[in-house]
Amino acid sequence: AWSLWSEEKGTEFIDPVLKDAATSTSNQMLRCLHIGFLCIQEDPATRPTMSTVVLMLGNDS
Repeated sequence: AWSLWSEEKGTEFIDPVLKDAATSTSNQMLRCLHIGFLCIQEDPATRPTMSTVVLMLGNDS
């Protein structure tokens, strides 16, 4: 999964039915994937805190 993400092929994780959704929906899905990858970093010190995750999920930019 990480190799696909690092090759900027994150859209391959998205269900093909959902891939055809509006661009904003696809961007939201990719943002959630990105946040998920941040949360599973091997080094716990590099993972975001839950309060940071909440802020990231609530931020529209």
